[in-house]
Amino acid sequence: MKIKFINHACFIVESSGQRIMCDPWFNETVFDNGWSLVHEVDVPAPQEYDYVWVSHEHPDHFRPSLFLNGTIPNEKKIILQQRTKDKKLLNWFNNKKYSVLEVPNDGYLKLDDDFNLSGDLNYDFDSWVCFKSGDKTILNLNDCISFKTDHEIQQLKDKVGHVDLLMVQFSFANWTGNRGDLKTPQKAKNIILKNLKRIFDVIKPSYILPFASFVYFSHEENFYLNSNSIKIDDFVDHFSEENIVVMKPGDQWDISEKWTDNSKNINFWKNSFNNIDKTLLTKTKTANMEQLEQSFLNMKQKIHEKNDMSAFAAEVSDLHPCKIFLTDLATAFSFDILSDFKKIPSVQEECDISMSSESLLNVMKNSWGFGTLMINGRFQANYESFHNFVKQTRLDYMN
Repeated sequence: MKIKFINHACFIVESSGQRIMCDPWFNETVFDNGWSLVHEVDVPAPQEYDYVWVSHEHPDHFRPSLFLNGTIPNEKKIILQQRTKDKKLLNWFNNKKYSVLEVPNDGYLKLDDDFNLSGDLNYDFDSWVCFKSGDKTILNLNDCISFKTDHEIQQLKDKVGHVDLLMVQFSFANWTGNRGDLKTPQKAKNIILKNLKRIFDVIKPSYILPFASFVYFSHEENFYLNSNSIKIDDFVDHFSEENIVVMKPGDQWDISEKWTDNSKNINFWKNSFNNIDKTLLTKTKTANMEQLEQSFLNMKQKIHEKNDMSAFAAEVSDLHPCKIFLTDLATAFSFDILSDFKKIPSVQEECDISMSSESLLNVMKNSWGFGTLMINGRFQANYESFHNFVKQTRLDYMN
């Protein structure tokens, strides 16, 4: 088997004349203008791949615009992990006239007599995929690195057998604390590195390819978070006893051959990260009061139509209105899905969370807005009362 690394979580795996492009993202910002690629690349030509595998709905893995504008033509077949409950991705591609193949949760999807795929879901959302051809195996764990027990990892190992190449996310992909907080980011780093070591110790791959973390926080509100991230050289140094493969965009590798390009590729990523132009950071766009008030009413109506709010209020202990300070408006608001959204005479230090009006608007307009905010980190939290915001906004996200 051969792989061609494209960028971030995207690569093309080839065997028996069949080529699968995984999780395409090539340029532009994602997560409400919160993330950008450290190094943008050109879109692969359609003749370079036959199938497209999509792991999950996050926009650094699934970019709807690539399919809507024909960049990925609909004669390409889409490969998804089988989902018995959640059919959103399957239905989306079917509605856009793409042919979809599903990897069964038990068994294989055979593309050729000598090339098959297996996979599974990771806690019903993300998915991993295993490529087998002849006596070679590539396991793409993607973002699936937070296993609750070693037994779960062993079950995966038993399912896929020996792994020649393990591909994994190597840094965190979310808010890791307020400006000036050094303890919380270090805890996050320790958790990531501990989780990865557990995986490596059980899977025992011949090679490890760190990927899916070649991004940076690219908004003026969250750029400080980059100082907390695990850089590729940190990862390589930490796991110095493992056989690490560091690839840069455009690199190709037959996994039956020895890999020797780490030093120059580590320097490539270090230089790319160090040369990020801070003057190009995305700027905040202020939302007006009419937008905020209408979006709150729309969100509240949607939540009340979908849920028994009396039962919800009884189930969620200590459900209090959340105090939100909108930094660009220099104004505090009370946010209560059981009541209303209104200005209050509070100062920033008294609020549960501080953010821009643009970020709050995204939380209210989109059911996935809470999740996006947790990933893009465009906020500052009051550690003692942040739970008030979570309780008030998570219901729409869970719907």
